[in-house]
Amino acid sequence: MYSIGGISVLESMFDVSILYRRRKMFMSKMLESHGALGIFHLTVAALSLHNGASQEQLASVLKCDKATITNAVKKLESEGFVRRRSSDEDRRANKVFLTPKAIALVPKIEAAHRKWLIKISAGFSSDDLDRFLYTFHQAASSASK
Repeated sequence: MYSIGGISVLESMFDVSILYRRRKMFMSKMLESHGALGIFHLTVAALSLHNGASQEQLASVLKCDKATITNAVKKLESEGFVRRRSSDEDRRANKVFLTPKAIALVPKIEAAHRKWLIKISAGFSSDDLDRFLYTFHQAASSASK
């Protein structure tokens, strides 16, 4: 069986799946009282960095399809987290903006993610954590190509 660094390729597949599922459960639990579950908290987080982005730009930032973003934005808009406005440059495109309700949620999203990172990096040195986050970012970038 093929392995990398003493861990089988199949075990690494399980590890990635566990991290994905456990993170999803953790974030849902941390943010459920705010109604920011699943793609919704990720969309709010992306808009906190790119407020006024088009839905196409959000799909690009989050590396997901446009239909997913369209549905997320509709849901967030109906719950008062975002507002859409037609782009001045292209009336067919919508720009998406956070409302004060969503802006107030951003620190809670950051705090929940920080707690998740602390949980999964227990026992890591500061250098190990830096390497882990950098490597994880590189892996996500490679997967997105």
